[in-house]
Amino acid sequence: MYLPDLYYHNPTCDFAIANGTVSWQPNRLLQLMERDTGNLPQYLCHPRDIVLVRQLPSERLRQVISDSGLNLPEFRLIHEAAEDPDFLSQARGSIRPWGWSPSAHAALEPFKISCSADFLNSPVAYWQHGFRPLYSRLTARDILVKILQEDELPELADPGTIPEICCTLREIEILVENRGPMMVKMPWSSSGRGLQPITTYPISRSVSQRLSGMLRDQGFVLAERLLTKICDLGFLYEITSGEIRFVGHSRFFTNEKGQYRGNYLNGYPNGKSREEQEFIRHAGKSLPPIQTRALEKSGITSLYEGPCGIDTLIYRDSSGKLRIQPCLEINLRYTMGHVAARLEKHLAPGSKGIFSMYYQKEKTFADYVSTNYQKKPDLDSGGRIVSGFLPLTEFGLNNVFGAYLSIAQSAT
Repeated sequence: MYLPDLYYHNPTCDFAIANGTVSWQPNRLLQLMERDTGNLPQYLCHPRDIVLVRQLPSERLRQVISDSGLNLPEFRLIHEAAEDPDFLSQARGSIRPWGWSPSAHAALEPFKISCSADFLNSPVAYWQHGFRPLYSRLTARDILVKILQEDELPELADPGTIPEICCTLREIEILVENRGPMMVKMPWSSSGRGLQPITTYPISRSVSQRLSGMLRDQGFVLAERLLTKICDLGFLYEITSGEIRFVGHSRFFTNEKGQYRGNYLNGYPNGKSREEQEFIRHAGKSLPPIQTRALEKSGITSLYEGPCGIDTLIYRDSSGKLRIQPCLEINLRYTMGHVAARLEKHLAPGSKGIFSMYYQKEKTFADYVSTNYQKKPDLDSGGRIVSGFLPLTEFGLNNVFGAYLSIAQSAT
């Protein structure tokens, strides 16, 4: 008998871990983001699974998704489900939030009562003292050090790319003065939030103020050398019962501040040189065994179970040589790359496109959809998307945030 899993979208989990309390709540804008994009786990789950949401998808969105051949699981309002004795007593497999945190455990605690023994005996069934550092960027730094020390792939980054831990503004200033432009990151943040590039010295007053705020909020930051990026490349894993399984690539893109904007589907767009294309393919094949070995040696598999994403960077060094920063970030949670990888399976072989997040202060997602969504996407005989625009999240209720697919058939 199939036991359904419970999915829950809480992409602010990293900030919740930084706070550390069970009662933590994101600010109003982030609450809107979690509400508006709350159905995204439907693209990760089995049709018989259940997605807990703060707002039920409208019938119009359900119809749009159904017409495009995408997954429509059951949706339940989380606050009602948590008080429904019949629902709470139903047998289920596991609980799969976007990411775990003390506040996520508190919100999902009522649903654990009828979970499988496999889930209840897993390391993520309960929050444990000492988990907080595991979910920080310190873990990515440790894995990077292991890879650079123990693997001999000649294209790997040099040790100068290892982030420096800074506890004061003066330490950051010294780094920038001696080593040039840097990217400063809060230890707990996600999707490019909590980042501050520094490109000039002396550091401007406004940037210094932001850096001081980052230090005040989380106690320390990590500063790493700004690299001449060619592209971002993510590696997606699933950790189950101590075993690591590689599940695909994430070809994501960011804005100039390093904030996540979307994923390329079915390959990168045209514009890369042949040298760069071959190097990216080489990196895509070479890194999974290297990253897997480093994860296994780190002991993470005994402390965590679930989805995992490792972000890497393809860049050119000062001599123009292509290199790989093999562990820029580790996300012990779902990433938008996981969603994109699942959506990619619904594209026709000859089509390319993007999966992208939407946010504009002056324009709702409904406004954006109304100018782009004219008719349902074109499907091939197998029900796969050939071309078209498809909203993936609610777009009829003055939503501020959204997600969509934009697909085009490749020129032959």
